[in-house]
Amino acid sequence: MGKTMKKTKICLRTTGPEQSEEIIAQADCVFSEKGNVYTFAEAGVRYTVTVGRTASIAREGEISYSLLLSEKGEVPAEMKTPYGTIPFFVRSHGIALSANAGRTVFEAEYSLVFSGEERRHKILFEADAPADENAFTENRK
Repeated sequence: MGKTMKKTKICLRTTGPEQSEEIIAQADCVFSEKGNVYTFAEAGVRYTVTVGRTASIAREGEISYSLLLSEKGEVPAEMKTPYGTIPFFVRSHGIALSANAGRTVFEAEYSLVFSGEERRHKILFEADAPADENAFTENRK
């Protein structure tokens, strides 16, 4: 299956212990075997959000990381900063994914665990059409 890129509008809203952030941007969307892959930039930082049977958020900038949010409990991750790499775990508490012909929505509550200290976060990601409904319903091998 060939990959077709389409333009869409997204909203990424994150809430954590110290701050909240909202990004509304135009994104490129590609349908892949992992789900819908949305790529966008804000203030010199590039984000890639993948929404399918699991969800992931990658950030590329002065501070870079990739978070995998799944129902599988704790997942190891790394944060790259100008001062070095910091290992941590991502602990998912609840995930909701939905898609139809007009909208893709992903919500999650998760914790970032650094050296035993847990910081709870919430995320809401919404994208207008296009959505590949098959990315959420097909059995993948």
